[in-house]
Amino acid sequence: IYVETLSGMTVSLYVDFNDTLDQVKARIPIEGVSPDQTRFVLDDKQLEDERTLTDYDMQDNSTLQLVLKLRDD
Repeated sequence: IYVETLSGMTVSLYVDFNDTLDQVKARIPIEGVSPDQTRFVLDDKQLEDERTLTDYDMQDNSTLQLVLKLRDD
């Protein structure tokens, strides 16, 4: 899958589709921001960290966006 990071860089990750989004997030280098202050978005939908890639019907070429959480999230 691909992940667009906070800095706008796109990284390619090899994943197990049974991985949770938390597990995927732990593999992405994030400078100056705690992973728990971020969330994934796919097709303008906020994703839940404890769900798996399969739960969201991810495919090999899916692209996730990593964004900062709002304070009330």
